[in-house]
Amino acid sequence: YPHWVAPANHTAPEILSAMGTLFGQQPHPTAIIVNDIQLPVVYGFLERRGLRIGNDVSVIGTDDLPLAAELHPAATTVLNSRAVAATMALDMLDELWRGDTVSGIRTVPLKLIERESTGPRPGVGRKTDVRVAMVAATV
Repeated sequence: YPHWVAPANHTAPEILSAMGTLFGQQPHPTAIIVNDIQLPVVYGFLERRGLRIGNDVSVIGTDDLPLAAELHPAATTVLNSRAVAATMALDMLDELWRGDTVSGIRTVPLKLIERESTGPRPGVGRKTDVRVAMVAATV
């Protein structure tokens, strides 16, 4: 499959360019993961292409911002605990400050908030038929 990650900051032109790249290839993604801030632009892009969100393409946001629940259809999103992640990062810095070796993998708990923007794609019967792409913010 082609590249499934497209870089974009939070400007509409960059998001639209990334979406054009992802959906300009065949087969196009059956699901897309984007930052919640990007959701309105992504919804507009998909709707202009005649793709039904939650039916033809699943859309998943990150951060569970209030706007995710206000969109139509309401967006499925992943909630992560920034407070837990910050505490873990500070603990790791404290370990380094003390001269300790930071080892091990730390995991931030996530919670999937399921709404109407996701669902099984019609006609897709095998897990291998699912193609997930991501619009990733650049630094």
